[in-house]
Amino acid sequence: MKKRILIISQNFPPEIGSAANRMKGICQCLNEVADVTVWTTEPHYPYKQLYQQTDFLEGAPEGVTIKRIKTKSVRFEKKYPSAFFAIFRSFIPFYQINSY
Repeated sequence: MKKRILIISQNFPPEIGSAANRMKGICQCLNEVADVTVWTTEPHYPYKQLYQQTDFLEGAPEGVTIKRIKTKSVRFEKKYPSAFFAIFRSFIPFYQINSY
């Protein structure tokens, strides 16, 4: 039975930039030995409207589960790191973590 890995990342494809590309590569490698789930926000860098174009429609790496969290405002996105952990804490009761 494969282990399960939860990755929490601010940047994940289809966002542009090196951080999103690195996270995609890490997920692809980890997915070979474990079931990977990623918690991330809707793409917003450098601005959300960019990702409404079909050029940026890219699927998740095969076998990786992506759960996107919608942000509520630009102000929220600027304070992202601390706000994301507040959202993360709200998911904990609903996401059962099993130890093996």
